[in-house]
Amino acid sequence: MKNSNNIRYYINYFCLSIYGTLNNLGYVVVNSSADDLSRKFNNQNLIGLIPGANVFFGFLVRGINTFLLEKVNYNYRVIANAIICFLGYLIILLSLVAFNNGANGTLSFFIALLGISCVGSSSSFGESVILGYLKSYQPPILNGFSLGTGLAGVCGSGLYLLLVAIGSTLFETYTILIPLVLIYYLSFFFLKKPTKEELDQYYKEQELKLEKKFDKEVLPINESEPIIEASDSVIYIPLDETKSQRYLRILKLVLWTGCNLSLVYLFEYVVSVGLASVAEPPIASSVESSDISYVQKNSYAILSFCYQLGVLISRSSLPVIKIHRIEILTILQFFNFLLWYSQAVWFWINIYVQFVLMFYVGLLGGASYVNCFYRILNMKNISVQDKDLAVNFTAIFITVGITASSLADLVIDNLIFTVS
Repeated sequence: MKNSNNIRYYINYFCLSIYGTLNNLGYVVVNSSADDLSRKFNNQNLIGLIPGANVFFGFLVRGINTFLLEKVNYNYRVIANAIICFLGYLIILLSLVAFNNGANGTLSFFIALLGISCVGSSSSFGESVILGYLKSYQPPILNGFSLGTGLAGVCGSGLYLLLVAIGSTLFETYTILIPLVLIYYLSFFFLKKPTKEELDQYYKEQELKLEKKFDKEVLPINESEPIIEASDSVIYIPLDETKSQRYLRILKLVLWTGCNLSLVYLFEYVVSVGLASVAEPPIASSVESSDISYVQKNSYAILSFCYQLGVLISRSSLPVIKIHRIEILTILQFFNFLLWYSQAVWFWINIYVQFVLMFYVGLLGGASYVNCFYRILNMKNISVQDKDLAVNFTAIFITVGITASSLADLVIDNLIFTVS
């Protein structure tokens, strides 16, 4: 029986890795191609709108999943999400066809932004759905999904670099992504929940290993009664708690974690998008194309790949190291932001050193992501029923950080630095 349980766990782990990869793949390809897309439509000064569109409706779709779809079957949610992603790719392709046939560049660019919004919304919604779904699984299974999201970064940016190297067009790039939508759904379809006995056994085995540093939040005890036991810890919830009081109680429990995650995303996205696009001095128009090296010509895409490689490694690091002081990651990422801002001003860092530094930016971002969600899933003062809401609240903080970074990118590209 134990062997069959292990087989089921590893099948689930594999499926979640595929799900995480394909859930974020389109999102990563969009960000990796942001510079080329904005140049294609002759709107490079609006490059910040691309990552912005990628997350703009994240608030809406995460909110819908959190507050309106709590009782809707997860299978239906994933099917709807796959359809949204498919439509997003089609709209991007339509914008490219329209531009190639003489449509206005700005109009075509905004049509592409609509498709990008669908792709990004699909990524946000899919993440929100699966994180809530994992409340019924052993917490370490989260590493499967995190590994997949990290792989998405490397596969997405690496795929784009490869396609650019062999001369593929943007139209061909986004066409390749369409068949992957079906595989995305199948990876969820083959997931199988562990039994209650398996979960009970897991928590018994983990009781002695559970670190007390995850239990700093104060339990809300006020005219309350115990409603559930988790790892021999009693969770108290007020008898007459309303829905809004429940939301506020859970928000307070995840606020510290969510704020740290939001700030890390703010700093890393400003660095990996806005500052990366101005990290090298513009190439003079008098320079012949043949005199420009592959590294110079594709420095933005290479930096994106280095960032995603760092994310992959740190998001799959949970079995090796768990970081309790998540605020340290936030502080270090802030110093990264200052470093890259100085590079955009003075151009003092060699391009190959930039690749290493961007890899480090990805390491910190991925580490913050996986440790923050692991922290939430292991909080003993949040019941299983409330963890769906808790992880979705935390995921909303990610959208806050990325949206703020998009606004910062627009300021960087249009007011502080002039993109040539």
